Amino acid sequence: MKLSVTSVFLVLAYASASVLAQTYTQTSSAVGSAFTFEAIADPTAGFVIYGDEATAQSAGLVSSTSFTFTLDPACILSSHSYENRH
Repeated sequence: MKLSVTSVFLVLAYASASVLAQTYTQTSSAVGSAFTFEAIADPTAGFVIYGDEATAQSAGLVSSTSFTFTLDPACILSSHSYENRH
């Protein structure tokens, strides 16, 4: 049986995807003051910009209710610009 390059690629892609798939489970909870915002100097020389809680909330990066805490997973900043960074 001869396999085409495409067939081999598809088999390898499928096998790789199943190996790379991960399942994550919650192992702990950060409730109330257990979560800390780190408004510190940037130890990465510009790769990360740290901010306090008020800055994160006003920029729409975090929100919370009595039962939930959400970090904005859709916020992607350009590595080439400081635009929209607070």
